[in-house]
Amino acid sequence: MKKNLIKLTFSLICLATTLQMSAMTTKGDAILNSQNEHIELKGVNWFGFNNGSTMVDGIWGGSDTISYDFATVVYRLKLLGFNAVRLPFSFKDIFESTPRNYTQYGTVASLAHIQESVTNPSNPLAPGKEIPPMRFNPIREKGMINDYLPNDSTFKRFLWVINFFAKNGFYVLIDNHLREDQTAIENSQKWVDQWVRLAKAIAKDPISKDHVMFDLLNEPDNFGIRWESSGDKPGLEDLYLSSMDALYNVDPNFLFFIEGAGQSGINANWGDGFATDENLIKQGGLSDPNPFFQALLHKPYVNQVVISPHVYPPSVTYATKDYVGKGLWNRLSSSFGYLSKEGYEGKKFPIAIGEFGSHFTDKTDLQSMKDMADYFKLAGTANDGNHEFMANWFYWSWNANSGDTGGIVADNWIDIQWKKIDYLTQIGLRPWYLIKTKD
Repeated sequence: MKKNLIKLTFSLICLATTLQMSAMTTKGDAILNSQNEHIELKGVNWFGFNNGSTMVDGIWGGSDTISYDFATVVYRLKLLGFNAVRLPFSFKDIFESTPRNYTQYGTVASLAHIQESVTNPSNPLAPGKEIPPMRFNPIREKGMINDYLPNDSTFKRFLWVINFFAKNGFYVLIDNHLREDQTAIENSQKWVDQWVRLAKAIAKDPISKDHVMFDLLNEPDNFGIRWESSGDKPGLEDLYLSSMDALYNVDPNFLFFIEGAGQSGINANWGDGFATDENLIKQGGLSDPNPFFQALLHKPYVNQVVISPHVYPPSVTYATKDYVGKGLWNRLSSSFGYLSKEGYEGKKFPIAIGEFGSHFTDKTDLQSMKDMADYFKLAGTANDGNHEFMANWFYWSWNANSGDTGGIVADNWIDIQWKKIDYLTQIGLRPWYLIKTKD
């Protein structure tokens, strides 16, 4: 009997260890995958599920199927070095909109054509070097494009897209886009319930569940949401805690990405705004996230939280100060960088930049983007001692129809903007042509 009890106890310990190892989580300022391995998210934003397209944008057709066959574009993203994707969405779109049909006649691009499209002309290839195969291909009918996409509901299509990315080795950050979807303001309980409905569907799929992360509310500043409730607006503290409480009960292994708000007094906008220094809050008239962090420290999911600000250059933010050099670096460290180094009352958090990007044409932008990169990678005087190396990011965006920044692809949705890929390689992106093959 004693031996059986020992065996049972050992089995329970092994089971608990296995369950713990199967979760994405954080440790200090690092993100760990379901195998308990330290990962670095090199991601790209691809919107469309938020704006009525009922699918990621750009697959509506054109002169070359390389640009509008969804699976081919996913393959291209992987070859360009991205291992993560951020998908903005609207609950109204995924639950209420009838899906558009993107099935078309066409011939899938050849491997030679795909290889040429994702190879930087300034990086000559070694003789015989070829792109690696796609990990997971959809089942398609010959002569058809996008016929594998579900057409019975946008919700099922969204889940299918998440799963397809996951099967191809991507981590998927799904992002509720407040600009097009104000459910969180109009009916916060409905917003929580919709997150739960989506999370329950994802939790049923073990492949998706191990790769999906939740960006709970995009850029709260868009509609004047602050950390505390104000007027008829709910407080960001309440929105985050109520949604994370509910989602943690669905599955304790979900990873939550949170954005800041209410701190334009230190030029923190667009999802930035986590400063907790009391003097800075008082001097700048800032919204105060201290009550949120105090509550978070006592939550069982405190290690499931990632800080995810957005950082843009002046052409997007219209900033007139603190967008280059020491002024920029001080602002970033004061807002969120300190959370990776000093932490909040000793609790460190990973930082994952949810959005950053530019057309890379404006002179001021070029300097600002360079200084951002230096800050992320602790280069030179940007290594201020107040933040850790920031390896996790999601570039904005793949979409050519992003007015503020343009896309990784040019306006034809075919050609790669190599100046942007070259920039991203400085902060860790490794396109296929830069990876050395083993002899």
